[in-house]
Amino acid sequence: MCLRHASGLTDVALASRERLGFKLCAKSDNATIHVHAIATSNAMESDIRHMKASSKVSKIPGSSTASKKHVLAEGFKRCEALTGQTFDFWPETWVLPSEAPLLDAVLSKNKRRQKKKTFIIKPSCGSQGEGISLLQTPSDLRSSPLLSLGRGKSVVQSYLPSPLLLPPPSNQKFDIRVYVLIASVEPLKVYLCKEGLVRFATQAYEKPLRKNLHDASTISLKTASLLKPVLTSATAAMFQGSCSRPPNSTSSSTILAGGGFQILGLDLLIDSTFKVWLLEVNANPSMRLDHEVYGDLGVGVHVKSEVDEFVKTKVWEGAIRIVTDGRNRNGRIRNDGRDGICGDYLNVGEGG
Repeated sequence: MCLRHASGLTDVALASRERLGFKLCAKSDNATIHVHAIATSNAMESDIRHMKASSKVSKIPGSSTASKKHVLAEGFKRCEALTGQTFDFWPETWVLPSEAPLLDAVLSKNKRRQKKKTFIIKPSCGSQGEGISLLQTPSDLRSSPLLSLGRGKSVVQSYLPSPLLLPPPSNQKFDIRVYVLIASVEPLKVYLCKEGLVRFATQAYEKPLRKNLHDASTISLKTASLLKPVLTSATAAMFQGSCSRPPNSTSSSTILAGGGFQILGLDLLIDSTFKVWLLEVNANPSMRLDHEVYGDLGVGVHVKSEVDEFVKTKVWEGAIRIVTDGRNRNGRIRNDGRDGICGDYLNVGEGG
């Protein structure tokens, strides 16, 4: 296993390698698993060109582009046009600036409503709540920091009005992070990890109104824990026409047919009717095993997180077992004693 370019995946790979039966390689040419944190690096392209046919690389070229919010939205629309299928787990979405006139008409109509609907604007490449704000009218849109700063493409979505909340007296909103393994693109093979995380808001939920529309606390969330399998239907839309081919035809077929694999983080929300909604897809979900704790002086210190270690090592180890068919570097089966090659994942989709 080569970790030269693992970056944020280093800790989880090191924590898991002995249980998986792998040794570290100084030279990538000798590696069975090439661990890369970034799917678009020159180092990854070099490894793809020179790696053995039996080796695996932990990223699929084009996945970072495919998971951008505007590309995902356009992928859903293409899939709907091709198949006639409606993805009713995905909030209604407009891509800016290309669909700005359509959105302006929707917001103008909404402005005249007595009970206004709320919308949320997000940067296409943002993370951790960066640049997010709520909208109800065209003037809200024009005053959005994303548009005023000219920060590239963004998306606007219908804000889900009735989220499922924790019981009183907390009444806190939460969302769920589930982990999905793309073991192959051609054919598409998708697995869902049984473990996941939940993020809780730090304050009681308030319905968005004009008076609190620009209060960041109405949409902020803070990381916590949980184990809950839910859903995966978004991967076909994510890869619909958006994955770039690797450098040459031989490596292209090898990578897309299982030489490359990818762990995705899907953020889900459950509403008050128990319907599951997909909020976004992250091509580079955090695999850190620590978290930041702030002391009295406001200084952050990174400390080990038992929750992150428990969940993320299962995510990583299970993925490696699946893509290597449970074999270690010497080709020997390393079954974990549970059902099938890996009991921590569910096979949720295979297709041609």
